[in-house]
Amino acid sequence: MKVRRVKGRKRLYFYEGDNLIAAATVRWEDSLGWLEDYGFTKNGKVYRASNPTLFLAAMILYSVLQTKRRRSGIEKLKSTVNSLELIELRLWASYIKEAYRARGIMGIYKPARAFKTLFDT
Repeated sequence: MKVRRVKGRKRLYFYEGDNLIAAATVRWEDSLGWLEDYGFTKNGKVYRASNPTLFLAAMILYSVLQTKRRRSGIEKLKSTVNSLELIELRLWASYIKEAYRARGIMGIYKPARAFKTLFDT
């Protein structure tokens, strides 16, 4: 994953190999520290995941997190994403990838809203 600044905000770009599959705006700068908590290694502006499950969890977490207006409920969101099984992670990640491919970063808001509604986060 690459992190770069866009118009004063940071944006995470999620790559599989050389292919861009999703992007998410980071609202709170301190939330980037969660990547290291998940087990990502940082090399300059690039975070690398050793485990594909961690990559999927981070993609879902940051995609939903960009739709939150307040910091309340973030811990519940993190625990919900951590409790998902692999098949659920792949399902939600595929929804996010398809939405990004169809409409860009604004397309991610629809599956993120569905995630928040379903899991009550």
